[in-house]
Amino acid sequence: VPEILVSPSLGIMVQQDIQAIADGLTAALTRSWDRDAIARFAGTRTWEVVAQEVETYLTQISGEGTSGKN
Repeated sequence: VPEILVSPSLGIMVQQDIQAIADGLTAALTRSWDRDAIARFAGTRTWEVVAQEVETYLTQISGEGTSGKN
């Protein structure tokens, strides 16, 4: 999910095909990850933060945020 993996230091994005998944798993398993940095980032993804992002997204796609009407 690109909204979560906002940096290559947090994970590896792959296409949905067998070879890409296999290559991504190999890369992930052989990489030295900064577990503390990943945990710090994950700690910022609270329910409140994610809920606000979802609300903002849904407002944008519904057009409510552009018309001035709520």
